[in-house]
Amino acid sequence: MTMRPRVLACTPSYAEHLIERAPEVLGRSAADLGIEVLLCAGEPGAGLPAVRRKLSEGWGGAQVHDILGGIHGVINVSCDANEYQGMHVLSPDYAVTTQLVDPTTKERIEVTDGAIGERVKTALRWEAAPPFRYSVGDIYQVFTEPCACGFGTERIKVIGRVDDLLIVKGVKVYPSAIKDVAASFVPELSGELRIVLDQPPPRVVPPLCVTIESGADTPPSRYEELAGSFASAMHQRLSIRTKVTVVEAGTLPRASHKVQLLEVKAPRAGS
Repeated sequence: MTMRPRVLACTPSYAEHLIERAPEVLGRSAADLGIEVLLCAGEPGAGLPAVRRKLSEGWGGAQVHDILGGIHGVINVSCDANEYQGMHVLSPDYAVTTQLVDPTTKERIEVTDGAIGERVKTALRWEAAPPFRYSVGDIYQVFTEPCACGFGTERIKVIGRVDDLLIVKGVKVYPSAIKDVAASFVPELSGELRIVLDQPPPRVVPPLCVTIESGADTPPSRYEELAGSFASAMHQRLSIRTKVTVVEAGTLPRASHKVQLLEVKAPRAGS
């Protein structure tokens, strides 16, 4: 090869998609392509423990970094600590990036270690249409205690989006958390899933319906067993009841950009 890239920058879902397609298209695994660093942006995933493991192992032990921003002088990126510590705010002198508000009331939430809320930002030096207490609808968790890597700035972790919040019998859950549970079942399950709703979020009448793919080498005789195991893990980790359907590997569509995990059924005629 004339050029041998070491870094791949893409969404986490596209990095997963390339792991699946590489053997078919290239005749070799993604782990053999020499990628040493994954820079993942655009959606939650690289900050989820099970998804991070899946990506790193699928790309031959590559380092996985979460990255966010690039506009208004706001840059955030995760460090190389063994356990994910969130994304460090790299440009605190260019923007106020760690203000939080309640996603419903818009009342300000005090920024303390572990606080969760809708993130608003204000650019301090951006001259072209500068944002002032601007939000794109993301929910963040903020960390203010020192990081294990030694870098001293505040850190943020993407939890989900305001419009993706699901409330199942009083329990609040974001699709990214369900994605993390699914990734923990790889390779028996592929990790690809859809959350099927009868009506737009946030309210969900239990059980929450989840369709998830089997692993490529998982026989259909194990689908019922794995559906039960996944439902048990969901109840143990997220405290919600689920109705799980396991389908054949490759059934769910893939995307090169952000994957829509929520699927709202079309209402019946006359309803």
